[in-house]
Amino acid sequence: MPISIVPVPCPNCGEAQNVTPGNFDPEAEPFGSVTCMACGRKFDQDEYLAGLKMRHAKQENP
Repeated sequence: MPISIVPVPCPNCGEAQNVTPGNFDPEAEPFGSVTCMACGRKFDQDEYLAGLKMRHAKQENP
């Protein structure tokens, strides 16, 4: 099942304004760079996937 890419909250500032490279795949190794547009923090893969899981859960159970 393809992964739907949505902005996830930054672990640092809470803003959901992500900058991702083209062809971004959150499960790829090595993990592509994801940064917060608001504070510039770089996400690691676990942080991004946890945020993505949380966003998808909220969409399914509003």
